Amino acid sequence: VAGIGKAAQEGVLFKGSETIKRMSNVDSVIFDKTGTLTKGKPIVSEMKIINQNVIPYIYSLEKESNHPLAQAIINKLGKQKHVDFEKIDVIKGKGIKGISERHTILVGNLQLMYENKIQTSESDSAFIEEMMNTGHTLVLASFDQKLAMMIGIKDEIRTGVKETIVNLKELGIQDFMVLSGDHQRTVDDLIKQVGIDQGYGNLLPEDKSDIIHSLQKQGKKIAFIGDGINDSPSLALADIGIAMGNGTDVAIETSDI
Repeated sequence: VAGIGKAAQEGVLFKGSETIKRMSNVDSVIFDKTGTLTKGKPIVSEMKIINQNVIPYIYSLEKESNHPLAQAIINKLGKQKHVDFEKIDVIKGKGIKGISERHTILVGNLQLMYENKIQTSESDSAFIEEMMNTGHTLVLASFDQKLAMMIGIKDEIRTGVKETIVNLKELGIQDFMVLSGDHQRTVDDLIKQVGIDQGYGNLLPEDKSDIIHSLQKQGKKIAFIGDGINDSPSLALADIGIAMGNGTDVAIETSDI
């Protein structure tokens, strides 16, 4: 009871004393990336427009999403004419597809473009390579099967993350890992900066859960820290689920702390 009260004063809410007991057995901490290790307030730092016609479509599609990357793109584009869509499909872990007035618009990651056979020119590929090498999150858009826009997005690392990792090591945590839907090179850039050895990118929500389950079968006691809707399966599966206070309602509801 004293522990729960003291933690609450520090802004940490334990859901019962059993959680404190289980937390003491944790030997591995796994982090989500965006909104967990980073501030979750990304900004567009680079943008290459190939076809101006796509802008109102991207704006209208991203207005349908509550993802931090979508908000960053809307902020960059500014207010645009609204476009109605006959059909919108969210493609889990990859992006979004919209059909409007016989036009097909895709907005998402590189994998989404590859799967839909969207071609890139030599200069487009050079831009993509540069964004990856500099730790940007890459968002691409196509208009009627042709690449129309490329966006490089940066998200600041939270203050004190590196020091927190050091403190956790001193407390006896043996293993650290980052699991993210972001591109592998962006994840590699992040873990190098914060002092974590392992990081995996290009993951769907079920991939994160599979990795946690695999580690648990090896006898690891896992604490998973996340903030988004996609993190809720991992928060539920981990021995201890920890949600960021500014995370989604689903993440907060699913977590132990």
